[in-house]
Amino acid sequence: MTELKDSVEYELPTEEEYYEQLELNYQIHILKYNKQKFKKKLDKLAKISKRNPNEDYTRDFEVLKAIAIEINEKYKNILSKIKKEYNFFNLIEENENLKEYSQNLKRSLKKGIIDVNTYRITKSHYKARKSEVSTNLRRLNILAESYITLLTNQRLELDAERRSILGSRAKKSENINDCERIPELISKNINTLIDKISYFKMLIKQ
Repeated sequence: MTELKDSVEYELPTEEEYYEQLELNYQIHILKYNKQKFKKKLDKLAKISKRNPNEDYTRDFEVLKAIAIEINEKYKNILSKIKKEYNFFNLIEENENLKEYSQNLKRSLKKGIIDVNTYRITKSHYKARKSEVSTNLRRLNILAESYITLLTNQRLELDAERRSILGSRAKKSENINDCERIPELISKNINTLIDKISYFKMLIKQ
């Protein structure tokens, strides 16, 4: 895709590159969840160790900390790859912060903390940035809706493949258990797709 800007033609990201950025958002979502989960485990272990000072929990702490460090490294790596205009989390947070800043700015004017000129200049800055953030969020919502359609189609294809395997094995074996041995990878992929679809639907609602 190309677009003219000031009579100069330049390349826009491809659809695949857009989707890659959305995938990075999903990975951030997973890693954030894992970070919280292991933090809770570490906090719980710390409380247990305090209640049982005679027990040695060194090995348990080392294991959990090693996993937590690995998750943090992956998290940093993903953040280094995602572009700021495609980072759902930062954009949503910044959008909320700008609303709060605007409200505080009005209060500062009413209390006489700032003069009218300062208020107008700062308000103009917030308004311009909020417009930029809102535009990025709208674009991401459109891309997410398109990606949800793609993921849904992929899920339907995997479901069809699973049903095909079930039907094929049912004909070849009288043992019903043989028919239930669906390849783990297919089931895992279907569950991942379901989770992704739910995640992007949740983001669109924000």
